[in-house]
Amino acid sequence: MNIKGSCHCGKTAFRIEAEMPAQLTRCTCSLCAKRGALLAYCEPSQFHATVLAADDKIYRWQTKQVAHHFCAHCGCATFSDSPAFEPDGKWDGSTRR
Repeated sequence: MNIKGSCHCGKTAFRIEAEMPAQLTRCTCSLCAKRGALLAYCEPSQFHATVLAADDKIYRWQTKQVAHHFCAHCGCATFSDSPAFEPDGKWDGSTRR
């Protein structure tokens, strides 16, 4: 299955070669909490972004480990990547379904 997504203006798009995740993580860091982020994890080999370098902006804070990507044009948060993550599966099963 391919899961597809993009920013609001479409300049940043991505595709994930995986099944729909059974669990999502509700991150409670200040950035994710303000965005209302629900996270799904995939292996780097499953993730394919289509974005020009000039259109992809990255914000890192505190430990600088996690790269939060967003569109340079519409400002939409698109994806994040981290060298080390631990999926915790905290999700009530119905939020934003």
